[in-house]
Amino acid sequence: MNVQSFSEQVSRVRMRIFQVLMRAIGAGNAVPAAWELPAGSLLLAERKLIFASTPCDPALFRRSMHEAATATGADVVLAHQPYAFGPQPTYFSVVLNMNGELIRIDEMLLYFERSSGFWLVPSGHGPFVALERTGLRLDFEPPFVTFQQRCACIEAASAALAGDNQMREAA
Repeated sequence: MNVQSFSEQVSRVRMRIFQVLMRAIGAGNAVPAAWELPAGSLLLAERKLIFASTPCDPALFRRSMHEAATATGADVVLAHQPYAFGPQPTYFSVVLNMNGELIRIDEMLLYFERSSGFWLVPSGHGPFVALERTGLRLDFEPPFVTFQQRCACIEAASAALAGDNQMREAA
């Protein structure tokens, strides 16, 4: 499904986030997701993945994320979008459905490096989540070697979210 078809329901910021996330996993067939998630949320059933985005407080959709993950067996990625891209980062919350056990990770940042692709990395300490063609993959090893590489790759992902067509190649 073309994300543009949701243009009447979602903001340009949300559409841009979805375009980047869909590109990261190689798109696929998306249908509207329900479960009291934000309007315009997408379910990619074949990848067992739901994308959602909201400018609201992160805690507002925690229960809905868990309900959607339980009902579908899917992982849920919720972007906490700014009202406009600028100096404030876009944070992500993830609910991973690990064999029926739900694991929530908050305050993740989008990361992009040409050879390893898109990841969600913790803003502090914690596990890492790769966005792959088959869905999400939890990892405890970082996709970067140095703190400088981490910062450059988060900046590259921020450029992608902001719509920088000449997305900088990080590290």
